Amino acid sequence: MTSQEVIDIISRIPEDCQSPLAYLLQSLENLKEERRLEAKILAHKRAQSYYES
Repeated sequence: MTSQEVIDIISRIPEDCQSPLAYLLQSLENLKEERRLEAKILAHKRAQSYYES
């Protein structure tokens, strides 16, 4: 995750948010999980391509 992505998340925190820190932390966790899943899908595609050859 890049610093720009963190800045983007911060800029999307709603003004009326009860707990901006909790919102930020949850958003960061969601982004981390999304990246993990993307890496897993990519690894699967690469393995599939390797073993099909």
